[in-house]
Amino acid sequence: KRKAQKEGAKGRMAEEGRTHGQNVMVWIDKKDGKEYRLSFEHAKLLYMVSFYAVSSKNDDQPETWIRELPLNVMMYEGIVAGKLDFDYAPISRLYSYVEEGGGTVVKRRFLNFSEEGMSAIEDLREQEFLLGLKLTNQDDITMTAVQVSHKGRELLAQLAPMLRLEVEEFVYHHRKYATQPHPKKDLKNVLITPEDILLVTLSGYEAPSGVTDTEDVSYVTTPFLPWLLRRGEVAMSDNADRAWESGKGVNQVKADLSESIILSQVYVLLCEWLPVGPNQLNSLMNRMGAGRRYAGGLMTSSKDVEPDRQSLVTRPGLTKIRFLDFAWLDSVNVEAEIVFPEAEGVKQVEHVGIHISVDGSVCFGARVEAILDRLADDVSMDLTCRMLVDLEQDTSQILDDLLSPTQRFILDLVYRNNPSDRTKFRCIFCDKAEPTLTAANYQDHGEYENELRQVLGSIREAHDVGSKGEVIVLGSTGALIIGNAIRKFDKLVLAYCNTASLAQFQSNLFTRTLKTVKDLNLLKDTCNLSHQDPRSVEKARSLQDALSKEMGFLNQALDAVVDGVRGLVIPAVPSDEMGRNVHQALNIKLRVHGLEKMSNDLRKLIRGCTGTFDALGPVLKTLQVIQEASEGEDMVSATDKLVQIATATKVESASYRVLVSFVAAIFALVMGDSLVSARAKALDQIVTENVNGTGGTGFDLAAAGDLGSSLASNTTVDESSWPLALWVTSLDQIPLFSIVLHLIFLGFGLYILSKVLAHKPKPTRDCVFLLATPVFLPRMMEYLQSVKAQESVTRDAAHRGDSITDVRKEKRDNVLKTFQFTPDGGRIRWRGRAPKVSITVDAKLGNITKVSLHRVEVSGVAWLSSIPLFNTIKRFLLIPLMLALAPLRVLVRRYFSTTTFLKMRGDVDEEMFETLMTLMKKRGIFELSEILPQMEEEEEDNNKLVETVVEDSANINPPPPVPQGDEPEMDDDMASEQMEEGNDHFSAGNRSPTHSSRAGSAKGSQPTSPKSPTAVEGGDVSIPVDAR
Repeated sequence: KRKAQKEGAKGRMAEEGRTHGQNVMVWIDKKDGKEYRLSFEHAKLLYMVSFYAVSSKNDDQPETWIRELPLNVMMYEGIVAGKLDFDYAPISRLYSYVEEGGGTVVKRRFLNFSEEGMSAIEDLREQEFLLGLKLTNQDDITMTAVQVSHKGRELLAQLAPMLRLEVEEFVYHHRKYATQPHPKKDLKNVLITPEDILLVTLSGYEAPSGVTDTEDVSYVTTPFLPWLLRRGEVAMSDNADRAWESGKGVNQVKADLSESIILSQVYVLLCEWLPVGPNQLNSLMNRMGAGRRYAGGLMTSSKDVEPDRQSLVTRPGLTKIRFLDFAWLDSVNVEAEIVFPEAEGVKQVEHVGIHISVDGSVCFGARVEAILDRLADDVSMDLTCRMLVDLEQDTSQILDDLLSPTQRFILDLVYRNNPSDRTKFRCIFCDKAEPTLTAANYQDHGEYENELRQVLGSIREAHDVGSKGEVIVLGSTGALIIGNAIRKFDKLVLAYCNTASLAQFQSNLFTRTLKTVKDLNLLKDTCNLSHQDPRSVEKARSLQDALSKEMGFLNQALDAVVDGVRGLVIPAVPSDEMGRNVHQALNIKLRVHGLEKMSNDLRKLIRGCTGTFDALGPVLKTLQVIQEASEGEDMVSATDKLVQIATATKVESASYRVLVSFVAAIFALVMGDSLVSARAKALDQIVTENVNGTGGTGFDLAAAGDLGSSLASNTTVDESSWPLALWVTSLDQIPLFSIVLHLIFLGFGLYILSKVLAHKPKPTRDCVFLLATPVFLPRMMEYLQSVKAQESVTRDAAHRGDSITDVRKEKRDNVLKTFQFTPDGGRIRWRGRAPKVSITVDAKLGNITKVSLHRVEVSGVAWLSSIPLFNTIKRFLLIPLMLALAPLRVLVRRYFSTTTFLKMRGDVDEEMFETLMTLMKKRGIFELSEILPQMEEEEEDNNKLVETVVEDSANINPPPPVPQGDEPEMDDDMASEQMEEGNDHFSAGNRSPTHSSRAGSAKGSQPTSPKSPTAVEGGDVSIPVDAR
């Protein structure tokens, strides 16, 4: 069998050479003596592959391979350059590329591939001139790579120079200034980018390849739907009279096409399966206005993001929908006119019929009136392929205008964010095909099969179903129905198209699910590396969010697929012979069973992914908790370090101030001593030389008393020095003048030094005390007016209703007034500057609810520095004592800073709060004896009002008797009334019985101030809470 295949391949290669009018290359293998005949196209293709992939000559040389996509790109470049005589057509393909970050991305796109060129590659592989390698990438997409074998290298050694030159013209970039291209630097290589496919060289050449450019052709179509799908008798549009318009259009095909098969009277059905349910179909019918007098109209998928504007702007080219008929919650039929903008010179009249069923089947039908200058009875298969690609892209855009956002997201997910380039199952009906061939001839592995593969994909089956040339050809992406007589069995054909389109969707969904499995493994690996990469938890969290959304839509798509498979109906076997042949050729029952197995396997895969995802959720949550705990520990450690640094800085600052004070004192003493010594020496010299005349160094006190007259009577001294001497002598006669003068200069210098050192920020502290202390409001207002307090009013709406309006209607609405002032008292009372006080008063209940103190924080006896001249006395008199007790001072400072510093801060807060309460107590603010009579009158009025209401309502709805020993549960209002009546102990829900009422406080007449407030530390802010 293998030998027969090789002989058949040799015959095909030689026959292809004769068909294209080319010569045949004959080569004899010296090892086995066999003769091989290759067409020039096969030889040039083999030589082109040798530039990129050859087998190694020894074990030290690596093997090189060329992948399928770059191979097809180079074949396309040779075809458009006129050096390779093959046909090409746009085909939807998946390919991968690497992003800048290193990740692999899969993209679907229409590419100009040559089925004849790939058939030639397969011929060379059969003859073992090329070796093939199957491999799978990271996204589980299988691809093929080839290389020239040792046998192929021996054949190329005898290749004619003319064929070599033809290949080198398109594989090399020929520079104008170079006579010969460089064998490595000028060789074109294929580079795949997210935007395009490029041709690059090592010398710096870069240009986009035209392999991604789908070529448009001019054509005219008429909407078509089989009568089996119709639900009414509304006639569809007919564009037969416009067929002439395509003849004026432009043909964008770059190469000359060789036509092998010509079709006549072509009808096209583009079938696909989508997740469509009753609710979505109902929503679609409502959007199109089903049941109205004028249903349909222009449709668009654009969202109205500015509904408040007067006008809106849409993209050019909308879809015009004409409503035909519908069956409620079963199917809907419309016809759509596509008016999308095309390239300049291209004339296209795209008019298609659309059928959408609740089971998910979607059909787009069209009758071909003309393609370019070819009318309906002379349609080329090559031109039909390009028309179908354009229809597939445009119908995908039409369907995007009709689908819901959920359906669009599922399509984006399944088709890798390129749903516009997805392929549909193509069913082509024609009355006849030229030449008329049997089914076996359409699988000849030659020109007929290659031309059909451009439209139908890989040819799988071909069946003769009639005696007059009726043939059914089945491919991987389409079916060709030749013969008008088969149209009687549209039910069988439509059932086959439905199963084939559902199989396509299942295949793409399975491929996309494998990508999800890869992402789950990546999530698992990221969780395992959490101890190495600190950012792994954040990456895992973002990946988990994306997978959560994907898993939801994958399960939704799976449920729709399962429902679609269950809804498939296997048609009965027709009674006539042709019907039985068609039923046997399509074999719908076997395909439905295959779909059931595929859906069960897909369900297992997606359910496994869901279980894995659910299992990784707690793991990721645990890792996040661990990371947060670790970050908290790190923060605590960093905070401790900052505290240590701040403490060390504070100690160093204090030591620096002591050192500066010590140096300043020494400097002042030295200067004073120098001044006193210099004056003493000067006076000694003056007295000795001018008074005694002895020239000695002693100071004569007796002579000093008569110093002024002696100096005045001496005429030998310079007169210019006498005023200074007289002034100095006069001042020295004042008792303690020198000591006082020295102290003044020293104090002035230390004062300036203290002012310089005092210009640094002073820490502040905010203390909040929460209270419920009743006050006598008139005296409270008098006191606040005396201290010039500023007032602001707020309402407490937290405990009553949902809005301020509800609060105003309540009897117990709390009106809170906040007063800000600075209390009276000197620096000694407040240990420095008086704090700023903010008191919040409940004007309705007459209570103080909150007291806030804002003060400059001082430690120890630092508040004494605010007393005038205290710093001067401290620095001048206490410096020797501080230096002597320096070791003990360091120990005491360290002890207080580490153990009792917070307690000291709290004690200062409490003392300031007690001082404020004492001031207010002296003003009589807490004296409530004067308001007791007024309170009793209000209580009596309230009791009378309650008794009146009870008497009026007793006969209408008497309350049930209360058993003795049981007390009714109180709500908040009842508890408040009990407090107003003076009950010291009451029970209302979970209210503590230890709360003191206003009357209870009044009876004591002296409300105790909070002695032990609880301080809630928050940074530098302490919030003491009244324990009562």
